Amino acid sequence: MVSDKKYSKMTMLQLLGLGKRLKAMSQMPALIAVADERRKQQDYYNNMIEYERLRNALESKIPPYMSNKENIKKVMTGLEKKLKK
Repeated sequence: MVSDKKYSKMTMLQLLGLGKRLKAMSQMPALIAVADERRKQQDYYNNMIEYERLRNALESKIPPYMSNKENIKKVMTGLEKKLKK
């Protein structure tokens, strides 16, 4: 009789643990979606910082290989396309 109580208690604990694992697994897609959204926001932020850095660098000093406005516009449009993605 003592052993039956011991095993029934173990089974109940196992069922409770299984329930917790199933609940956690059902929440995983939502957590993955949140992580993906955060990653997209971080990528956008990093691209925006890089865009601002280059824009400020180009405004203050034009490198010798970009002496005309057309080359500067090509670089700027390329960065703007990255930001829109």
